[in-house]
Amino acid sequence: MNLIKIKNHVSDSLFSLGLEVRKATSINQDAAEYILVFSNLLEQNENIPLGTKNYSTLTMDIACTSKDESTVQDVMTQIYDLVRNVDFQKSFSTELDISVSTITVISITEDTDTTSGINTMMLTIQLNYISR
Repeated sequence: MNLIKIKNHVSDSLFSLGLEVRKATSINQDAAEYILVFSNLLEQNENIPLGTKNYSTLTMDIACTSKDESTVQDVMTQIYDLVRNVDFQKSFSTELDISVSTITVISITEDTDTTSGINTMMLTIQLNYISR
């Protein structure tokens, strides 16, 4: 199961951009400029006929919340650019020995709560790879 390895690699890659992934918490309890979290991680495996490996798909949501709309957009733009970068896709092979064939942004969702002024944006990404 590669879910934890992949999640940690994505988190480390975001950290290298200066972004910090953290536990979900109330924005009022946190002095940070934004809150960035992973959620809904799901790995699905399908056996390759006559083989010992699986076709695997991992789906994850990456959400950013802040009271400042431009901060949310800046953070999510950096994440979008990262996951669309070919070098990021290759890094799974070189650093984790996981051959990722595609990384796709399958949805982008945005929500603004006009009452509290809290802005949230979420990317749902999907990685396809062959696993053992």
